Amino acid sequence: PGGTHSTAAGLGVVEATAGAPATFTVTARDRFGNEMNAGGFTFVVLLSGPGAHVRGACTDRGTGAYDCSYLATRALRASLAVTTGGVSIRGAPFQLWVRSADVSPARCVVVPGAFATAGRVSPVVIHARDRFANQMDEGWSLFEATLTDALERSSAQAISDYRNGSYSVDVAVTRGGAFSLAINFGGEVVAASPYAVTVVANAPTAAASTVRWPSLRPCAGASARACGTVARPLQAHVLLRDAWGNENLVDSGYVVVGNLSYAQSGDAVTATNPVRTATALPYRKSTRELYMDLAATRAGRYSLAVTLGGAAFGGCPYRVTLAAALFADRGVFGASGDGLTVMTAGVETSFVVESRDRFGNVAVADIGDSPFAVYARDALLEAVASTVAVTKVGDSWQARLTLTTAGALSLWVSGQGQFAQGAPWTIDVLPGAAVPSKCTAHGPGLGGGKAGAAQRVWVVPRDSYSNALREFDPARASAAALGESW
Repeated sequence: PGGTHSTAAGLGVVEATAGAPATFTVTARDRFGNEMNAGGFTFVVLLSGPGAHVRGACTDRGTGAYDCSYLATRALRASLAVTTGGVSIRGAPFQLWVRSADVSPARCVVVPGAFATAGRVSPVVIHARDRFANQMDEGWSLFEATLTDALERSSAQAISDYRNGSYSVDVAVTRGGAFSLAINFGGEVVAASPYAVTVVANAPTAAASTVRWPSLRPCAGASARACGTVARPLQAHVLLRDAWGNENLVDSGYVVVGNLSYAQSGDAVTATNPVRTATALPYRKSTRELYMDLAATRAGRYSLAVTLGGAAFGGCPYRVTLAAALFADRGVFGASGDGLTVMTAGVETSFVVESRDRFGNVAVADIGDSPFAVYARDALLEAVASTVAVTKVGDSWQARLTLTTAGALSLWVSGQGQFAQGAPWTIDVLPGAAVPSKCTAHGPGLGGGKAGAAQRVWVVPRDSYSNALREFDPARASAAALGESW
């Protein structure tokens, strides 16, 4: 036959499907184009393309027609050569597509994201493939996806069709944590499904985030205010959360700013958390908190604001009172007042006790009990009877003292293991007014004598506590006192 005049017809010279025999018919013709009516000729079929070479076969009907076929398993753009005697037939080589076979769930390829973000669509890509691992070249395949959390709560996930054999599972969830993503096709599990997906927090918001102040304590009588101490860091523990309450566990570079402003002047002390992420904390990593220190040296009332990206945390600004420590390191602890020099037995006197820290702040304690001890001793350092009451007056403590022993005494003021600056003070306790019933008399005149002869008797005037008066002038005594027996 005339090779260049022989022809081929059939679907197999136009396209083929991977794994399915592609067929066509070759009609032998002479050099004038006439159909041959007898067989006996040989036709060679060869399909070739990038990385693929497939040899086909032809069956001689004996009538001049030949049934030819080939079987390809690779989807690709190919060239189909049909020759006889080394000469290509008319139209050969034919250019055709070998298309992929039906979807095979076991051979599909899923590219899962190890992480998804709460409140944001996170695609998990599916590449649909046939049983020969050929990528599907069109869409419309019906995949299904289900996301299940640790509590076995499941939700169907939307799937986007790219119309090119690829799809994406649009993972959308607002709860953070570990999830299982199951994908199936026609009731069959896809590839290595289910896949582990960790949903991490979205960008934190100040409104949902929280801050703790472990170094602050409630102020006495001021429930809406917290108290701290000057020069001691106000350590803030900040837990970042997104709008859905998920904790921020990933390095995100968010910065929290704290601002401590003096209420009277607006002077501010600003601090930024020393670490930028919640994964490399300087203290307890288990808390997943940021740490921030704020400190001021001036006692008083402050406004404390904490912000994230310019937005204030809930409850801000906080009202904070900073006080000096009662016995501040390198501070001054002392007492002052007339009650430290002279007093009268039985008459209450008072003096002021105060503590100033090294910054000059007067220490104010939010405690009910007296932090000071006040006591007196005589010349032999023996304790003498006293009545002491210490109460807080303004920013200082007032000691009200009553002594009943007259004489030169030493007065001591101490607190938390140390004495006040200037202690002990020498205090002169004067006797009180003479009380006849407490006075005493002695002398030979008390035992009798001769008529007309003077007898000496000594009378010792004493106050109500039996303290001997240092001097006594009966002419200056009250009429009531002179009316009594001596």
